Amino acid sequence: MGARNTSDGFGWVTRLAHWSLAISMLFLGWLGGAVVDLSYYDPLYNKALSLHDALGTLVGVVGLALVVWSLTNVRPTYPPGMSVWARTAARSAHVVLYGFILVLPITGYLPPTASGDGVDLFGLVEIPALFKVTEGARDWVIQIHWYLAYGLPMLVLVHALAAAKHQWIERDGTLARMVFGHTGHGGSDS
Repeated sequence: MGARNTSDGFGWVTRLAHWSLAISMLFLGWLGGAVVDLSYYDPLYNKALSLHDALGTLVGVVGLALVVWSLTNVRPTYPPGMSVWARTAARSAHVVLYGFILVLPITGYLPPTASGDGVDLFGLVEIPALFKVTEGARDWVIQIHWYLAYGLPMLVLVHALAAAKHQWIERDGTLARMVFGHTGHGGSDS
């Protein structure tokens, strides 16, 4: 399977972005929870927060690239027997997941840049603050980020359970397409 998607499966670019984002976002959720539990004076606090900010910024860039890639690429067809409501649910779930992939990094970027400081990416480059945000707006954005960050694992769980159901109960190769790029049985599915 090549870089681009086909009507039968996902290309390696989509699969690499999908799994990289999935693992990174789950790690960021764990790391963000760990940072919240640390005292500001804990020696790990600033290191963990800097890592969270840098990885979150990279997730935002990769997430935006994945959304653009998805909009400009073929979407594999759904399994022949998939009902209209299931197709609608799948489309809706992907829209919501893409929303999380875009909004979480934005709401994570605004608090550390609220005072005009940029986000340091591992000492290699600094992503500048685009604008200053009031303390009230900063607190509001932090709350949105928190709710989204704790809602994401629930959404990912539903997504993973749906993929597992399609792979092992419906046996339509859905998960195989996101792992291997194709179903392995020549069928057309989602």
